Amino acid sequence: LAEDREGGVWISSGSALEGAYRWFGGVWRHYGAREGLLAPLVHKIRKDRRGNLWFLGMAPQVGGTSTEGEPGAFVYDGEEFTPWGTDEGLINGRVYDFVEASDGTRWFATLGGLSRWREGSWTHWTGREGLRRERVFTLAIDDMDRLWFGDQASGLGRIAGDRPEYVTMADGLVDDEVQHLRFDAKGRLWISTSGG
Repeated sequence: LAEDREGGVWISSGSALEGAYRWFGGVWRHYGAREGLLAPLVHKIRKDRRGNLWFLGMAPQVGGTSTEGEPGAFVYDGEEFTPWGTDEGLINGRVYDFVEASDGTRWFATLGGLSRWREGSWTHWTGREGLRRERVFTLAIDDMDRLWFGDQASGLGRIAGDRPEYVTMADGLVDDEVQHLRFDAKGRLWISTSGG
């Protein structure tokens, strides 16, 4: 679910429906390939700091870490969808999450690792750069613009400098299967895991 600048409510599903739907003025409208949203499935819809909506796309079936058939993300400015996929620089076109820092840095969680877009340049993190698992599933940005992430297996991750660091059950985390992250208004990080 996401709400746009006009108060329209958008819904999507990573497996049950194609494209996305918008509820506005008492009417549902479908958005798909004809409207420029070239993602067969939309895993999540996220809002950036300017109020644009990001539709995080995926193909119907996972095929390893191949980018073939994976659509990437699409940003909607209220008029048109613009692709952000592997052709534009993403490490992988199956996108699970998106966050934007206060300076405009954009982070993407993908099947093949983390991608960061900053001032027109891409940086990527995979196992070579220290990720314990390349399938990154959830992201959050703190008030110091530090990235936190989870991959549903390795605990709570954070990019410190340019290297990943982890907090796990050995450090007191309730479970290493981190599913979702969110900072509250007081700057506290809430962590949803398979174990609580």
